[in-house]
Amino acid sequence: MKNNTTSHPNLISAMEFTNNVCALLVAIELSAEQLDADTIKDASNGIRYLASRAYEELEHVKNAEAGK
Repeated sequence: MKNNTTSHPNLISAMEFTNNVCALLVAIELSAEQLDADTIKDASNGIRYLASRAYEELEHVKNAEAGK
């Protein structure tokens, strides 16, 4: 049986948001000594936002799959 979930646009969006979370985490890790508290807080808020968007996109995938 062929699985078409990889072409689901919400799954692709979730993967992109997750990739951006990873990129932000790596950037913070590589420059942690040069970042001030406000910058780290802003980055943390960005990570939280991206993670919540990824979760929302995965919820769309789950709901679409359940509706089939």
